[in-house]
Amino acid sequence: MPSGESRISELDSLRGIAAMGVVTFHYHAHLGGAPLFSVLEPIYLSGLLFVYFFFILSGFILAQVYAVEGRYRTIRAAIVSRIARLYPLHLFTLGIVAVLQIMHAWITQYRFIYPYNDWYHLFLNVCMLQYSGLQTGFSFNGPSWSISTEFIVNVVFLTLALASAKRALVVGCVLVLAALSLDPGVGWIHHEIIPHPCYGLLQCFLTFGVGLLVHAGHERLRKRHMPAWTADIAFLCVCAAVARLFSMPSLTYSFYVLVFLCFPALIMLSLRSRVFGSVLRLRPLVHLGQVSYSLYLLSFPLELVIEDVTAATHRSPNFDNPLVFAVYCAVCIILSHYSWKYLEMPMRRLIKRLA
Repeated sequence: MPSGESRISELDSLRGIAAMGVVTFHYHAHLGGAPLFSVLEPIYLSGLLFVYFFFILSGFILAQVYAVEGRYRTIRAAIVSRIARLYPLHLFTLGIVAVLQIMHAWITQYRFIYPYNDWYHLFLNVCMLQYSGLQTGFSFNGPSWSISTEFIVNVVFLTLALASAKRALVVGCVLVLAALSLDPGVGWIHHEIIPHPCYGLLQCFLTFGVGLLVHAGHERLRKRHMPAWTADIAFLCVCAAVARLFSMPSLTYSFYVLVFLCFPALIMLSLRSRVFGSVLRLRPLVHLGQVSYSLYLLSFPLELVIEDVTAATHRSPNFDNPLVFAVYCAVCIILSHYSWKYLEMPMRRLIKRLA
C-alpha cells in the first residue's frame, strides 16, 4: 500500500482516505463491530477494494518520480529508495505481531485471524515474499500481503523503466495485458472459487499497470483545459458510483469497473477539481495520507493488542458503539503519526545515507 516520494497533496489525501477505508473494513471483519452501519455498510462489505486503489496510485506516482522526474539515476539507487520506504516499518510490525500472536496463542490456544506463523512464513516475510505465490496462506501481519506484491512489481518496474516515460507506458501495457490474459485460466479475481496462490500478485501487476497507464494519459491531457465546475460534478458522480459499486454483491464486476474507470477517474479529476481539490489540500487530510503506510500496517497489531487484553481480562468493548470506533480510529491515527515521525522518516534517511 505505499507510494513514491512525490508530494501531490490531492493524491496524499486520497491515499489517507482509502487507508481509513481499509482500517474500517478490518475493524468490521476482525473485531466484529458495525457502528453506523447504514452509513458505512459499503465499506464493511467491500472496503478491501481500496487496496487496489493503492496499487493504481502507486503506479501513477512511481511513474512520475522514477520515470518522468528521474530522481534516481541507477537501478540500485531506486531500489534502495523503495527498501528505505517499505522495509523498516514492515520489519517492525512483523516483530510486534510475532510476539503478540505468541501471547494470543498462549492465552487462547489459537492464532488470531492469520494462522500461518511458522519459521517458513517468517522467512518469506523477512524477504518480502509473503504473498509471492510461495505462501500457504496469510501470515503474521496479514495486511502486509499487499506490501509484498507491491515491492515485487516495484522491482520489475524500476528494472525495466527507470528514467523512461516511454518504457513506463510499455511496461504498463504489458502488465495489464499479461494479467488479464491469465484471468480465465487462473481465476485470480473470482472470489467464488479457491484462489490461485499468485492471484494477489497478479492483481497487483494489473492495477499497478493501470496506474502507469493513467499517468501516461494524465501527461497527455494535462495541458487541455477542463472547466473546474465540470471536474467538480464529475468527481462527485464518480464518488457516488464508487459507493454504489462497493454495495454490489458481485466483487468481480465491481473490481473491473473500479479499476478501469472509477479509480483512474478519481485520480485525474482530483487534480482538476476546484472545490474538491481544495478540500483534498486541507492539511489534516494531507497528513493522513503521509502517515497512511503506518496506518495500514499498524491497525492489525492494534487489533491484536485489543484481542489479547480482551482474552486475558474476559472483558470486551462494545465494538458496535460509535464512540468505541471513534476512539479506535483516533488511536490508530495517533500511533501512525508517531510511527511516521520517529520510525519511518528517520530510518528512510538512515538507510539512504548508509547506502
